[in-house]
Amino acid sequence: MAHSKSARKRVRQTGKRTLRSRHYRGLIRTSRKKFTALLSQGKTDKAQTQLQETVGIIHRVARKGILHKNRAATTISRLHQQLHRAGAS
Repeated sequence: MAHSKSARKRVRQTGKRTLRSRHYRGLIRTSRKKFTALLSQGKTDKAQTQLQETVGIIHRVARKGILHKNRAATTISRLHQQLHRAGAS
């Protein structure tokens, strides 16, 4: 249990940030799963539009500082590789 006033504030801030981060990470996870599902079904054209949406979400989350920019770039690169391997350009 936090005793000082500043420690109590840090606990409050951490709680808010944790909820916010969990929300945005969930958006990324859901969007990636949709993309992967479309690829496994062979729907590369729909997967390409889903990829654009997923990349937008990842960029937004990285801009907010929830995801490191290098981690975001790596994730986006791997998603593009998956799409390329599936036969779409």
